[in-house]
Amino acid sequence: MKLIATKCALCGSLEDYTIVYQENFKERDVTSDIFSARKMPDRIHHRIVRCNKDGLIRSNPVLDECIMRDLYKKSGFTYLEEVENLADSYYKALRPFLSEAPKNAKILEIGCGNGFLLKRLYENGYKNTFGIEPSIDAAEKCDKSIRPRIVVDMLKPGIFKSNTFDMVYCFQTFDHIQDPNSFLEICHDLLTPRGIIAAFNHDVESLQAKILREKSPIIDIGHAYLYSRVTMRKIFEKHRFLPILIYSPFSIVSLRHLIWLSPLPEAFKIKLFNLKKGILGIFLKQRIKIRLGNICLIAKKDSVP
Repeated sequence: MKLIATKCALCGSLEDYTIVYQENFKERDVTSDIFSARKMPDRIHHRIVRCNKDGLIRSNPVLDECIMRDLYKKSGFTYLEEVENLADSYYKALRPFLSEAPKNAKILEIGCGNGFLLKRLYENGYKNTFGIEPSIDAAEKCDKSIRPRIVVDMLKPGIFKSNTFDMVYCFQTFDHIQDPNSFLEICHDLLTPRGIIAAFNHDVESLQAKILREKSPIIDIGHAYLYSRVTMRKIFEKHRFLPILIYSPFSIVSLRHLIWLSPLPEAFKIKLFNLKKGILGIFLKQRIKIRLGNICLIAKKDSVP
């Protein structure tokens, strides 16, 4: 299995880092299942390092990009029970843009899953919504009204025309990107002048991450980088984006999903979730509003070279 050394996306250094956690997986562990979004945490991860110059945390070394692309392509869509809660949480995060955007604004979601948020936007009058998603399984589970608007692929140069979108957003996707510099350059190119970009992902400096440490679900083989508010701001500014808002968003989640994310034994969680009937089933479906340890950044494209 080929592993590739990574460099810091902010300063470009290869070796000036401190090891945070050693890698803990073997070749037989690497399957498409562990690259399925919002899977039950399996605690499998690459070696995690922190850059000594700017504090950016990354996986190093990582699986070859071609292998990763194939694994994401074959990954499953496993969180259908939670999509309404996710749509509620993410739609709220987009409101600062939507409150000022015309209904004909052209919007792109990167890593759109089965299109649950695109569907919410479409139902609220935003008809020019489009998505890109690498998982074949996720795309096959899209609502028929949304499926024609989704490209099954990874983001790459030329896949959409330049200066096309008024907004580009990615939710729980940015920390999976192996080359965030290239990713942000493509996003910058896709946006219209003064277009908006939004990113919603894990906060490596959150209280939850600090308490759980290596047992946190964010310490995962799928995460190429882990960002704080400071490093998020720096990397977006590096690519000519002007941050408007960086904050810790609330999420709406079921109690079932909270237990799913917890470091409780997997066997216990599976047994508990199989008890879907009666009072326990009703209890597990209860929704709560909580800060889960995420960052939401909203920024404007700076058109000045």
